[in-house]
Amino acid sequence: MHVVVALVSSLEDRNALHEATVGRAELRPCARARELAELADRNEVSAVVAELHDATGASAAHALLALQRERPTLPIVITLSLTPAEAGAVGRLGAAGLQARWEIRGYDRLATAVRAALDGGTAQGAAAAILSASAPVVRPPARALLVAGALCATRPITVREAAGGLKVSVRTLDSWCHEARLPPPRQILGWCRALHAVWHLDVLGQKSTRVVAELGFASTSALSHLVARVTGGSTPREVRQTGGFSPLLDRFVAVLGPAGPARGPG
Repeated sequence: MHVVVALVSSLEDRNALHEATVGRAELRPCARARELAELADRNEVSAVVAELHDATGASAAHALLALQRERPTLPIVITLSLTPAEAGAVGRLGAAGLQARWEIRGYDRLATAVRAALDGGTAQGAAAAILSASAPVVRPPARALLVAGALCATRPITVREAAGGLKVSVRTLDSWCHEARLPPPRQILGWCRALHAVWHLDVLGQKSTRVVAELGFASTSALSHLVARVTGGSTPREVRQTGGFSPLLDRFVAVLGPAGPARGPG
């Protein structure tokens, strides 16, 4: 039987964990962040599920990074709320290179992510790749918008929705980007959306119809139009066969840099 170590205090997350593990995994609760790496660093452990802080408010960041160093292939699923504080913590962990699957309460289904981890699914994806490359070049508070874009781009998300999740106004997001010399919020969200699509085509090797279904595009034509715009004319089939995610991510990081061009997807 699988073993899942869980640093989880919220009732919502505990219920989701029970749903995902009943009958197929032993659940080992962890009460304190400092205990997480020690409990999880055992061969029989199949996955780790954690909130960003334990019930006392202590950060789990150090334990999560230590655990990844000790067991780099162990799936880590992190559940969080899209608030400025938690977005900031995600940005710091992304900048430090943590490879995890990030699940937002009310947006993603934690139970689905845990089942995927137990079935051998990868713990990292487009969001982890985007954050590890781009978070170091964007300072807070604008980094929170980058986190929202990276984590929420699995479906169309508007600037107003991102602002609502971060509990700030649209004008505040505009100010963050202006002060940090970044492209407008709409373009940052557009870049993240494009990166997710190209990740599915290039890294996962998915066909257009599946990408459309999983990422909520209106049609295969809409996906093709976006891919052509961000890759300089490539089709989804060409991206799937020859790649494209890494150079597109490099372009995004360049756009976010102090001297980066203001134009981009979105």
